[in-house]
Amino acid sequence: MGGQFFISTGLQRLDIYQDSTTTSYLANLINIGIRQPFVFYNPYKWQRKIEPLYYKEAKQVYIEALENAALQAIELYFSLLGTQTNLELFLQNKANTDTLLFIVNPTKNLDKILRNQKTNLI
Repeated sequence: MGGQFFISTGLQRLDIYQDSTTTSYLANLINIGIRQPFVFYNPYKWQRKIEPLYYKEAKQVYIEALENAALQAIELYFSLLGTQTNLELFLQNKANTDTLLFIVNPTKNLDKILRNQKTNLI
């Protein structure tokens, strides 16, 4: 695509027919050269122009992936924080409910206290 190197040989015969026939020979023992198309597609030139664009695109994808990872980490952190807060609220509600039940049912409480005292005495 960029060019071609070549090596060739050649032999030509030329006959001229006039009053007398003349024959000439032309011999090329070795030809060495390069064929370089200047008006056709040059992939290296275009690759030099396109590769920086690919790099820029890959860099943008990388930055976007980092931002998505940071966003996901923040969402998970606040989800955990909310869950911990809910757990603390539920535990506090349970303690409050137990206290209210203790206040509302004094007979059960006395029974529990008496049972505990009996088991401690034995």
